[in-house]
Amino acid sequence: MQLSRSLSKSPDPVILVGHSYAGMIISGVAEANPSQLRRLIFIDAFIPEDGQSVLDLLPSATGDYFRGIARDHGNGWRLPGGEGQLDLWGLKPGEARDFVRARLCDFSLRCFEEPLRLPANRKNGIPATYLASVAEAYPARPFFAPFAAKARALRWEVTKLETGHDSHVERPSEVANILLSDA
Repeated sequence: MQLSRSLSKSPDPVILVGHSYAGMIISGVAEANPSQLRRLIFIDAFIPEDGQSVLDLLPSATGDYFRGIARDHGNGWRLPGGEGQLDLWGLKPGEARDFVRARLCDFSLRCFEEPLRLPANRKNGIPATYLASVAEAYPARPFFAPFAAKARALRWEVTKLETGHDSHVERPSEVANILLSDA
């Protein structure tokens, strides 16, 4: 992992921030380099256990849906980005939605299917914060609510944000202030 190699060169422990799927990534980095990490911050993100993939963390119907989309519209491997994702993430028409749309790219189905190996589960020994997006008009909220509950059970700091999935785009100053307070 390139990020793990970069961390080993850092003289001071760092704070890793992961949004959504990147909860998998920062969990993997924590497994490899726990002594290099001061804190983990999960922004409306997945919190995996050893051997789990993203599709293990979502309802099975979601996995079936993703596989169907990849089969029918993505050459069997790709999940094309589009307006449906922006709707699911609760982005209302306007500046934030336009910003995300301009940067939206396809996802690889494989990244959602690949299990993560966390045999020591080292992320649980690192101070962590979970930012939960909880806006009423956020359709994917039920998919991420279990991870906020898990963070509470782990006694992590949990902050609710009245946003959709892309809180860092909808309320960048608020998210930045939270990140800076953890620093």
